[in-house]
Amino acid sequence: MVIFFFRFSKAGTVKCLIVGGGKIGLEKLSAILKNSPATQVRLVATVISSEVRALSSDYRNVSLLERPYQPADLIGHDLVIAATNDGW
Repeated sequence: MVIFFFRFSKAGTVKCLIVGGGKIGLEKLSAILKNSPATQVRLVATVISSEVRALSSDYRNVSLLERPYQPADLIGHDLVIAATNDGW
């Protein structure tokens, strides 16, 4: 298990992309919002869990896209988190 913590001095200016909408995506989204609730987050996944939807509904700065990841999704993001269970 990898544990990470981050804090941004100007969290409102940071744009984060999370790829994955299941258990791992929920874990990463929760950590980001707990540590820097103003961070702009876009989450992209072919399937987004109800838990991710419920958490994100409380934050106007979180957008969900239920579709496959596309390389163009990287554009404009300062931090990208791969949060899938697709294996290697």
